[in-house]
Amino acid sequence: MRAVSLLPSATEMLYSIGVEPIGVSHECDHPPEAQQLPKVVQSRVAPNASTSSINEQVQNTESAGGVYTINRDVLAGLAPRYNCLAGDLRCVRC
Repeated sequence: MRAVSLLPSATEMLYSIGVEPIGVSHECDHPPEAQQLPKVVQSRVAPNASTSSINEQVQNTESAGGVYTINRDVLAGLAPRYNCLAGDLRCVRC
């Protein structure tokens, strides 16, 4: 099954049912092998920034479409059949 996980909890669910995703979110760190997979989702906010800087970055991302961005080139290159978001498997063609 060619599945891409867009959330850490979804990645863990996939692994628990024996499905190794082909791409994951930047936050996916469990199981450890998930860290080696291509990152499909990235944050527009620097994780090590100060609280005030994070607040400013979040406000600025509103006009850019949100805090997170999907790397469409990586996603297209992986050619998944399923995207897994919050444990909901959906066919990419649907």
